Amino acid sequence: MAHRPKPKYASKDPHQGPWVTCSRCGWIWSGVSMRFQFDYMGGSIPQSTGLLVCPRCEDEWDTQRKLLILPPDPAPFRNTRPENYMADESGPTQALAAVLNSDEVEIGASFYLDLYDGDPDQGGTSVLSTLTGSATRTNYAAIMIDVADVASNNTVITVTEEAAESAVVAWVVIFDAATAGNILLSGELVNPQTVTMWNGAAFAVGALQVLLEEFTFAGQWDFSDPIQSAELLTAGIF
Repeated sequence: MAHRPKPKYASKDPHQGPWVTCSRCGWIWSGVSMRFQFDYMGGSIPQSTGLLVCPRCEDEWDTQRKLLILPPDPAPFRNTRPENYMADESGPTQALAAVLNSDEVEIGASFYLDLYDGDPDQGGTSVLSTLTGSATRTNYAAIMIDVADVASNNTVITVTEEAAESAVVAWVVIFDAATAGNILLSGELVNPQTVTMWNGAAFAVGALQVLLEEFTFAGQWDFSDPIQSAELLTAGIF
């Protein structure tokens, strides 16, 4: 009478249990060696998959499928005293000023301001994105108010509260579009300077002026004022 040979991983010892086929590899093992495969199935407790597997085929539980129960937040502290890091990381606001000469009799609907490191006709390039992180210009036409043929900003123009990087600011260029577009006006700053990283940069009220085509000098002028002196130079009055 023929006898089936003993499987490689099974034992003839009856105390080791019956011969059982692994649900994964198909090898026959003694019953005491087999385990049901458990795994997480979206809950916090592993569940049986129904697979009876041998020691070599038993997988570790997949914790990515485990339900994560977050603990409650800790009790809040009273009277915290956080350091004012903004005071250390933010510098003063550097004042900009410019006087531009226009061939127009009024400020149009487009007055998109850009800052350059030099004359755009002589190879100067925009530093707006260096200072602010964005090359998109802002239209300030609404705040340029014409008084006696001199248009000036009636509110502060804040170019940046914190410069992303240091940059030389020497020229003001006015475009007719937020990006690309054509140059309408340009002129050198009254006070060319390097805007330092973390510092702000802004035109104070009246610090950005446009001398319109019909501008004529009349009355007293404060020649000690650098902005007013620059206006006279730009207009060719003296």
